[in-house]
Amino acid sequence: MKKIFKTIFVCAFLTAIILPSCKKYEEGPLISFRSAKNRLYGDYTLTKYTIDGIDSLQQMKDRFGLSFHFHYQDYYKEDRLTIDGPGISNTFLSIYTLINNNKCINVRYGLKMLTGQIAGFQELDFTILKLKNKDIHLKTSFNNKEYYMELDQ
Repeated sequence: MKKIFKTIFVCAFLTAIILPSCKKYEEGPLISFRSAKNRLYGDYTLTKYTIDGIDSLQQMKDRFGLSFHFHYQDYYKEDRLTIDGPGISNTFLSIYTLINNNKCINVRYGLKMLTGQIAGFQELDFTILKLKNKDIHLKTSFNNKEYYMELDQ
C-alpha cells in the first residue's frame, strides 16, 4: 500500500512540474500532438485586428483583404503567406519561418507592398500568443505601435 501511495505521489509531483512547462503559448493548448507548422498551415480569416488597441479591421480589409493563406510552395521550397480578399488588387506576398522554438513567426516581404516604392525587404517577427488547430492569435511591434491579430479557420 505504501508503494502505491508513493508512486501516485511521484506521478502527481512530476505532472505538476512538467505540464506547466509544456504550455508554449500564452493562450495556447497545454499539449498538442500536431506540430506548430502543421497547425499553422491553411486558410484563415482575420477576425480581429488592432493597432495600439484601436480596432483597425476595416483598414486592413480595404488595404489587403482579410484572407490569410499559410502554405508550402513546392516550386520555391519555402513557406508562403499571402493576404488577399475580394476586390483587392494588392495581394500581400511573403515568406515566413517559425523561429524561437516555434514561439514566433518571422515574415519577410518586399517594402513595395507597404510604401508603394521599390525598395529592399522588410522583416517582422510576430509573437504567437495562441496556436490551435483553427485559431491563431499574434502580436508584433512596428514603428512604435503594437499590432494584434486574431485569425480563425
